[in-house]
Amino acid sequence: MSTKIYNAYKFAHNYSMFELSQVFDSLRMEIKDICNRDILQKVIKKTLYFYNFKQVNGDVLIDEMVINTDPKNSPDSKDRYIHSIWKAVQEDKWAAVYIDVYMQIIDKISKDAKSPFRDDYDYRCTLQIIPMKAKTLVMYFGNPMLRDYMESRHDLLIDYHYQNQTDQPDDISDAEWDMREKDWDKAIGPDYIPKQHGFTVDLFDTDNIMPIFVPSKAKPVSLPDIEHQMYSIRNTLCSIADVQGCPKSQRYSDWLAFTESKPYKQWVSDCNKMIQKKCKFITSFNEFCELVTPKKG
Repeated sequence: MSTKIYNAYKFAHNYSMFELSQVFDSLRMEIKDICNRDILQKVIKKTLYFYNFKQVNGDVLIDEMVINTDPKNSPDSKDRYIHSIWKAVQEDKWAAVYIDVYMQIIDKISKDAKSPFRDDYDYRCTLQIIPMKAKTLVMYFGNPMLRDYMESRHDLLIDYHYQNQTDQPDDISDAEWDMREKDWDKAIGPDYIPKQHGFTVDLFDTDNIMPIFVPSKAKPVSLPDIEHQMYSIRNTLCSIADVQGCPKSQRYSDWLAFTESKPYKQWVSDCNKMIQKKCKFITSFNEFCELVTPKKG
């Protein structure tokens, strides 16, 4: 039988249950901080999209967006925040835009955590803990960014992956590779369904995310640069679908070739010039905080 066990580790120490509980509590705090900062960056990026959209497209198109997203006109819409976001954009209430975008993203994170598919809003971070007689094995399931952080914790986790389709890595002896095979067979065999063995630990609560209502009180995060801000707004000026040679398929090779074409590069250049004439970009965290801080008086 083909066996592939990725994102698999063993604890660097033999912890007691009490020690494990302390380790998990500490990890939850660390993971929460990483997630909150990443979510804040997404909120800022999307808030800036609306800010730049208004500068580039003007009040008339904003008015249309308010009308089109009104629940009376779009009763089937599943996004309960989008109308209030456009309404706040219309009224230049950027603090309200920021909070509504935050709530919209939090709502999406909660829903995505229940989906069998993953995207950029999937912040699941789950460990399957499988105690053995002489060691404790661990399998990771969830967000790749959080997996990378877990793998950086060499004081906590040691790589213990196994697969039988290829030879082991050069730095692993035959004896250890055989031991890994036997350990994983005992740990998750004979059904090889990880959740049927050991116990599960969730390190991030996707249903109870608190917004950072006052971003100026948070540790500064980086903002999207001007090129990325223009990228997000270009298609609102002139649809890329109208550009000569725009692929009808979703094949990566077709789109890669298209982005190297003269019509595409000309479209990018023309859009960027229009955007730069109309837009005052926000590129620093302090500037953004000023934008979304309610004005007194």
